[in-house]
Amino acid sequence: MLELTEEAGVALPANDAEALAEAMAHPVRRYMDAGCVVTLNTDGRLMDGVSLTDELWMAHTELGFTREDIDRVIVNTFESAFLPDGVKTDLVAQVKRELGEIS
Repeated sequence: MLELTEEAGVALPANDAEALAEAMAHPVRRYMDAGCVVTLNTDGRLMDGVSLTDELWMAHTELGFTREDIDRVIVNTFESAFLPDGVKTDLVAQVKRELGEIS
């Protein structure tokens, strides 16, 4: 399974006790540690009320993602976007600059 998901995005649920238990059992930490390209996404912020901020916070507080891990996930997300290469390259460079400016 790990080999099949090396470049797959993985979404974490983040709303209630059941979702928290699911997240804690989620293999995303193992995928990150194995060097897979991981992105965090919402299933539908307007439908379930879970924002990307919620997903990133859960990854940090419940799964032990460090600031460096979170930055890597954010950059992975932009690098995985369906955009023309030139646009994507510029956007990724901007995101990296902005992340570097955060204390």
